[in-house]
Amino acid sequence: MTLNKKQLCDRFREIAECTHADANFVVDVLSNIIIEELSRDNKVMFGKLGTLSIQYRKERNAFNPSTKKPMVIPARPCAKLKQTKMMKNLLIEKLGK
Repeated sequence: MTLNKKQLCDRFREIAECTHADANFVVDVLSNIIIEELSRDNKVMFGKLGTLSIQYRKERNAFNPSTKKPMVIPARPCAKLKQTKMMKNLLIEKLGK
C-alpha cells in the first residue's frame, strides 16, 4: 500500500488536531523545503527516519528493448535515503525480512 498526499494530510490532521487546510499547508511547505534543500545539494536529516541526499548516477550504456540498438543513458542526480539503524531494525522487526 502507498500512502498518498491526501492520506498523509488526513493522518497529520488526526494527530495534530488541526484543520484539513492547515495539514495540507504543512505537507506542502515541508515538501517544498525538502526539494529546495536537495536542489542546493544539501542533505536533509530526519531524526528517526534517516538522511535524504542527492546521489549522482553515472552515464551508462543500455539497449533499446524495441529496436535492440545501443543507447547512452545520461548521468543524472537522484534522491537517496540513508536510513538510521533504528529504522532498519524496526523494519526488520515489523516485516521480518
